[in-house]
Amino acid sequence: MTNTDVIYLMKSGFSEEIIIAKIRSGGGKFDTSTSALKNLKDAGVQESVILAMIETESPANTEQVESAPLVKMPLNLNEILLKDGTRVELELAYTVSSENLNEGDAVSFLVVQPVMVNGLTVIDRAAAATARVVKAEGGKSWGRGGQLTWAIQHVSAVDGTKVPLHFTSQTKGGGKPGTVTTGIVVTGLLFWPAAPLWGFKKGKPAVIPAGKRFEVFVHGDITIMTNQVETSLPIREPRKQPLPAAKPKNRCYENGRKVPCP
Repeated sequence: MTNTDVIYLMKSGFSEEIIIAKIRSGGGKFDTSTSALKNLKDAGVQESVILAMIETESPANTEQVESAPLVKMPLNLNEILLKDGTRVELELAYTVSSENLNEGDAVSFLVVQPVMVNGLTVIDRAAAATARVVKAEGGKSWGRGGQLTWAIQHVSAVDGTKVPLHFTSQTKGGGKPGTVTTGIVVTGLLFWPAAPLWGFKKGKPAVIPAGKRFEVFVHGDITIMTNQVETSLPIREPRKQPLPAAKPKNRCYENGRKVPCP
């Protein structure tokens, strides 16, 4: 499927759920650039459909996984299976505002704690992760707050593989930047996991401060190559052999006196 196919299905009267199901089952090669996302929005394509298109474009759903340039690697590599659903904790690399972002812009995150499998690190601490902005609206008139929605895409593994992630975050403005109120909106009936929602006082853009943490999950099983030594197994030191006992020296006596032995 392509962007044109999605627009055709939408204009033909197919429901949002059917279009998303076709995207999920059939896959496709979608253009998710900034201009393409704008064209989709102008054509009336729903946000949930656009999110499904972005997620389908993730490396887990393509035949060739994007990786770093080829380099000479040692022969003693380990293949590590990073399983679907593995938890990854991210933090926002810098403060973002719906007033300064546009649809299609990238948002950067950093990994908080290294991800390890069987004692081997597969995703380093401070590894870079990327999300794509789906919707960005500044503060509106009549006291309406701004809105910021993004879809997480991938994180870099130790071998350069782009590991696909699954998560959608939506933030609405409504108060002074920097003030956060609690609240969770669960979208379990949709195709993406729960999405946190922060509210700010009215009329302000949606703002998320640097260092804000998010929990995301690996999207699909993926193999990572590493040349590390597994640290979960104890290292056995060679057993030390006891030194042989010294032979006692012979002593000779004659008439009660010690004399050299023959």
